[in-house]
Amino acid sequence: MSARVRLVAVVLAVIAWIATLTLPLYSTSSETVGSDGTSETVEGGATLIEVNGWGAAVPGLVLVALAVGVWRARTILPRWICLGLFLALTALLFASIGLLFLPAALLLILGVSLDRGEEMSRA
Repeated sequence: MSARVRLVAVVLAVIAWIATLTLPLYSTSSETVGSDGTSETVEGGATLIEVNGWGAAVPGLVLVALAVGVWRARTILPRWICLGLFLALTALLFASIGLLFLPAALLLILGVSLDRGEEMSRA
């Protein structure tokens, strides 16, 4: 069961990463005033890549890689290490894209916690 929860978390992390690349996370607005005093406002949006370039995709990709690490690790210690790094990076990115990765973070915590319970019941 815990492996399935971790897999769902990985899928959510991938969806969040794709959302950061494709959804307009920035809003733009420009106002022009004509010579006769009328104004025209144009509103739009821009993606993270359009505003910051392709380097902005790297933190999300690192989060996806850490989520895969939590999912695929064979023992509990690497899972906890990847989870800790995932949570730390999500907290650092919380003001920008970290909020999109919050559901994945919560499911990773649940998956590792369930895994710990399964490990204790086997002992």
